[in-house]
Amino acid sequence: GYEIEFPDFSKAELMQIFYDEVNGNQFTLEDGVNAKIEKIVMKNKIGRNFGNARFVKNLFDRLVMTHAANCTDDNLLKVITNHDIEIFEATKKDRERGIDDILGDLNSLIGLAKVKDTINGFVSVIELNRKLGRMPDFNMHMIFKGNAGTGKTTVARLIGKIYGKAGLIKNPDVFVEIRRESLVAGYMG
Repeated sequence: GYEIEFPDFSKAELMQIFYDEVNGNQFTLEDGVNAKIEKIVMKNKIGRNFGNARFVKNLFDRLVMTHAANCTDDNLLKVITNHDIEIFEATKKDRERGIDDILGDLNSLIGLAKVKDTINGFVSVIELNRKLGRMPDFNMHMIFKGNAGTGKTTVARLIGKIYGKAGLIKNPDVFVEIRRESLVAGYMG
């Protein structure tokens, strides 16, 4: 079959997607807001797990929610203001969960002492490599073995988030769960 590579959107294309969201929802932007939006988009565009059009649409949705929660002037009901951006930037910092937060989730699971030790050690090595600005030079594939309901999927999801925060995978929110039958050929032996 054909392999088709989808390139990332340019800055101009990303901004056009944002303006389409603004216009499509009958909003306008206060003077100076578009420059701030551009800055937010470009700051995030350099991240390894940048979501392109999805990021821009989510950004618009989050700005509308920020605006709705803080708008006190009826004349500005459909105007995203510079003040909205300030509030958004301030609250976003609180919401950004780092690797330590995710490890906190892992460590709060009941039991699994050996699993936690292994993964905490693993993350320390990843963090060290990140501080040194290099990719880890070891295999990061893992096989989780154990009976149903012992926490394998929960831990795998957390590992995905950690890899995403460390910039090792492009999209940490895509967790694909497949059954054994999908991997094993349809014949005996």
